Amino acid sequence: MPPLHRYLGTPVLTWILNRLFGTHISDCNCGMRCLDRSMFFSLGVVSPGMEFASEMIVKAAVMGVPIDEVPIDFYRDRRNRRPHLRSFRDGWRHLRLLLWHAPDHMMTLPGLVMLALGLLLVFSQLSGPVSLGFTSLDIHYMILGVTLSLVGTSATSLGLVIGATMPAGRVKHMKILTPAHRWYSFDNAAMIAGLLFVAGLLIDGFVLTYWLYHHRGELTTHFTRLTLFGLLLIAMAVQIGFSALLLGASFTGTGRMRRRTDTEPAAEAAQIRGA
Repeated sequence: MPPLHRYLGTPVLTWILNRLFGTHISDCNCGMRCLDRSMFFSLGVVSPGMEFASEMIVKAAVMGVPIDEVPIDFYRDRRNRRPHLRSFRDGWRHLRLLLWHAPDHMMTLPGLVMLALGLLLVFSQLSGPVSLGFTSLDIHYMILGVTLSLVGTSATSLGLVIGATMPAGRVKHMKILTPAHRWYSFDNAAMIAGLLFVAGLLIDGFVLTYWLYHHRGELTTHFTRLTLFGLLLIAMAVQIGFSALLLGASFTGTGRMRRRTDTEPAAEAAQIRGA
């Protein structure tokens, strides 16, 4: 293998695959595979390029199919032709496939972390600057908190939508987030969006009323913080509301979407192995 593939490309992709999907393989790009014909078709491998090798492992791992690795000897191709592999293009296609199949790792969990950190900064700034001894947190950190909260809301809501709409056994879900995926429905998301929107309107309406009552005078920093907080709630409501619409668009014609249980993929895989 070329040094770029041997010491960077393949090890990095293999490490990411193992971390995201709980496998313990040493080479995700090895082209020597042995599996039942029925099992292969049940995996639903659809990649049109070199990344099909990783997709096969990813979907097998998600469906709970046992994976055993047997050492083989690999010899240099003696045919005088240019290799089909294109390092950066095919490497990117491998990487994006891994990210697509791990929405909880790439969106939901990072989004929750950013949302929690952002709200912590926002709430800490509502009453004014905060002194930490060696430094002072002022309204600039509230703006940072608003940004983190919006990005976190977007990532979390999209991750939960994917978790609710993708058939079980097709993408990797984190067990710790299973209750959140089950709870996140169109009705619940719409309810949260509505509550946040009303709260944001009340807060900004209070600031507007105060401003008009005082003859449109200059507002203090305290009211500026309240205004930012109200706008944040409204923006979060809009994002969650759009995610609810996206979730609703995946419903069947009867208006209800069947959620497969966590045990179905394993049972399906066991049935295929038995066949």
